[in-house]
Amino acid sequence: MQTKKMNKTWETFSKNYEKLLLEEYGHDLIVNVGEEPLVKSFKAHKVILGAQSPYFRRALSNEWAKQEDGKIVFNKPNVSPPIFDVILKYIYTGSTNVEEQDGEFILSLLTAADELILQEFVEEVQHYLVNNRATWIQENFCHVLDFAFSHSTYGQLQDHCLEAICADPPLLFDKIEAPTRNLNVDDVDVDSTEWSKETMQNFQQILADSLIATWIDRKEGKTYSHTEIPYEFSLLMRGSRDGFSQQTLHNRCGGQAKTIMLMKIKSTEEIFGMYISSVWSNNTARQHDSFMFSFGEGRETRTPVLSRVRAAGYDLALQRGQERGMDELEMFKITSKTPFSGF
Repeated sequence: MQTKKMNKTWETFSKNYEKLLLEEYGHDLIVNVGEEPLVKSFKAHKVILGAQSPYFRRALSNEWAKQEDGKIVFNKPNVSPPIFDVILKYIYTGSTNVEEQDGEFILSLLTAADELILQEFVEEVQHYLVNNRATWIQENFCHVLDFAFSHSTYGQLQDHCLEAICADPPLLFDKIEAPTRNLNVDDVDVDSTEWSKETMQNFQQILADSLIATWIDRKEGKTYSHTEIPYEFSLLMRGSRDGFSQQTLHNRCGGQAKTIMLMKIKSTEEIFGMYISSVWSNNTARQHDSFMFSFGEGRETRTPVLSRVRAAGYDLALQRGQERGMDELEMFKITSKTPFSGF
């Protein structure tokens, strides 16, 4: 009973604050948003914006604020009027409605809310996006993935994207658009080498075992040199030699620990791979130290895209690879050259 009364009281407060905003009663602040010719002025109250947003609390302080005719004037050209209208209503009422807005609008809303340090609002908008716009995210996956990892505050959106990749690894590689930074990993440069038909069979020359070893050990700032590599890569299976079936995969690779799977897609010649750190079996689903990676299509040389997430099982990856026209498959077992405490 008490909860219902409190909810009703909050609804009344919310309506009163919204009325205060709409009627512009006692306003002491003018916020100009947008760029010419699409500039709009909003009348607001310094104390309310400052109470809800650390950004405004600082920007509207006596040290920074600019006054004209007794009113504080604040310019925010990088936020559009429609976006700020939604944000302002949220600041005053604690609620928002973006059901009529498209996905791009919602991403722009997140960008502005993040800049204004409205963290609870950022969380609410992300929750709405992942629970109500899953189809749009799927259709614009690379774009959303790029956006999600542009700032650390988009945790819900990041998790949604990574869970989608874990459920369907090739989803990440359907359109290789995202630069390395998008996946929140250390940038690792790769020697410029053209892909050829022998790419997979020349794994140690092209993929560079030093690069894989660097990823495994999570080294920062510097890739292992050729003489520093603490591992050996032993071929367990090659599709063109042993077959591409799941049974072959299980027979030759089941029970092995610390393994790398590499696939090359026939239509694009793109290469993507997956590392699983523990003993692999058909029950292996996700492991903390696992990761996925991709190299560009055809002969285009590019920095690899690395996703340091809990990778999905090899069975699913093999199935997806077969569906997309897999041209080659290789499995490698990784062993330490010397006793190594990193595992």
